[in-house]
Order: sequence, then structure tokens, then C-alpha cells
Amino acid sequence: MPPRQYPYAQDGLQCAAQHLAYSSITGSIMGESGKYDAFETTLQILRMKKKYPKAMPFEFVDLDDDFRAFMDCRLGLQATHAWTRRELCSQSTVAPHKEFLCGDCSSSHKSNRAFGIPGGFVCCGHNSLGDCPRLWD
Repeated sequence: MPPRQYPYAQDGLQCAAQHLAYSSITGSIMGESGKYDAFETTLQILRMKKKYPKAMPFEFVDLDDDFRAFMDCRLGLQATHAWTRRELCSQSTVAPHKEFLCGDCSSSHKSNRAFGIPGGFVCCGHNSLGDCPRLWD
């Protein structure tokens, strides 16, 4: 790969990794917002299966521009670098922003520790599941 393509490959790899991590539940591990996490990816795939029941999964990006934008991590965002928003707590000790670590939330949360925080770490600081934000809306 030519060196000039490295930044594009790195952005693509970061985007792909977001689709595999349940960061809205477990907390951020690479500075992501949770907008493109595995849970949201599952919901997008289910939406596509309902909208195009006969389509094969590899056809989804050609059938739906919103799905393609979601899979490219560019749905309503100016860049794939979601770490400009810091509402999702971080699990990473090497993250560029350490001011809101998930450990701070879980140690102060008044829930049953056996089951963790209701709604996942996206609900850190919220006492009701109804108050939990979708961080990208």
C-alpha cells in the first residue's frame, strides 16, 4: 500500500472496529461515540432485512444510501473521528480524553453490581432508562 493511502486505511479500520464493539453498553474503548457500535449495526441490518427481505447482506450497501453511509461511519457526521464528542465514558486508559472514565461512573452508580448499569454505560449519570441519550441525536 502506498504511504499516501495509510490515513484512508486507518479511518476505514477505525470505522470497521466501531461496528464490532458494543461501546454504548460497555463504554468507549477507542474514543467512539457509540453511534456505529455493534448494537446499532444489528439494528441497521434488521432494518435492511425488513426493507429488502430477498436481498443478500452483501447487497445492502448498493440498495440503500443510508445503510452505506452508516457502514462508512459518515451518517450525519462531518468526519469519522467521533472523539470530538465526549458523552460516552471511556474504558481506555490510553484514550486521548481521560476526563470521563467508565470506572468513575460504575463506582458511583447505585445499581445492582451483578447486572451493571441499566442500559449500559451510555446511561452513566442517568437514573432512569428513559433519560438515557442516544448520543448522536
